[in-house]
Amino acid sequence: MGLFTKKPKIKIFMVGGRRCGKSTVLASMWNNADATLSGTNLTLTAGNVMINKLQDTVDLSQSYFDAPDMESFVTVSDDNASSSLDSFDFSLDLAGKKTGISLQFVDVPGEFFAKPDDFDAVKEEIRESHVIIFAIDTPCLMEDMKEDQDGNPMYGERHISNNKPSHITHFIKDELKVEDIEDRLILFVPIKCEKYYYRGEMRQVVEAVKKGYGELLQYLASPNLAGHCTAAVLPIISLGGLEFFGFKNNDISPTASQEYIYHANNGNLAEYRPLYCDQPLLYSLAYILKTQDSHRTGPIWALRSLLFGTPDGKALSKELQPLVEKINRDAEKGFVLLQNPLQL
Repeated sequence: MGLFTKKPKIKIFMVGGRRCGKSTVLASMWNNADATLSGTNLTLTAGNVMINKLQDTVDLSQSYFDAPDMESFVTVSDDNASSSLDSFDFSLDLAGKKTGISLQFVDVPGEFFAKPDDFDAVKEEIRESHVIIFAIDTPCLMEDMKEDQDGNPMYGERHISNNKPSHITHFIKDELKVEDIEDRLILFVPIKCEKYYYRGEMRQVVEAVKKGYGELLQYLASPNLAGHCTAAVLPIISLGGLEFFGFKNNDISPTASQEYIYHANNGNLAEYRPLYCDQPLLYSLAYILKTQDSHRTGPIWALRSLLFGTPDGKALSKELQPLVEKINRDAEKGFVLLQNPLQL
């Protein structure tokens, strides 16, 4: 059996502003796969070209810690910001069995939601997906906080221009039908959370997500979707040893070249130490396993019947169960189920 042939596919649609760090998260997920899958007979593999691409991203992240004096400020500029749809393909296989899952992460820049010429391509990707991830540039969400008319904090002034919540929300409400997104797991994933995580401010990050994507969350909670969409906030610690200090420039326009200034949070002992990059995958697997057997319509049921309808498939299902126990539910660290009809 080829690496990705004749296997049921879990398709995960990811969208976020350019430079928000989606590919960094996927590279860290792959780099830490052995730890994630420990205690199981599962392996995560990818093609050689993809492995080289992921390793290059890991090497770049680790290179940020090579400065001789890590107490100095470090400027990280993402020169590899994607401007086109990209695909990251993995295979999750059960040792000794002719069974496994093809995992496809489709990375779509947020700008696609503002370009009518790209709408049809985005629609098709969403319709084929089981999981939708909204990747959030957390410094843009949290810094230079705007306030509502009562003086309460809402979200950062760069959030609208960089994370594109308005474009995304209007696209989902106006361009898609209810059946295009029902029975999906929808994950709001704040990336680059180090500053707020180590300062114990992750509840504030969750509140900013709720306000910054308020119209979209209200739509997901509407009667037609409330019982059919599971929504959660899953934060990511992208680098670990470096935390956001400031923006190099004050240009908040969506076309501005963003550079982020970081500071080593442990002096010259700072190290590359990402956290929680596996959580979107673990939640995705838990969601599919949790889908009620009585629910026999929609894309999730079709996937379940392919995955677990044979003896080898049932063995795979059993092997996936320990991974469900690894999903993080710690609200203090920012892991919050916003809408949970399946009781994950």
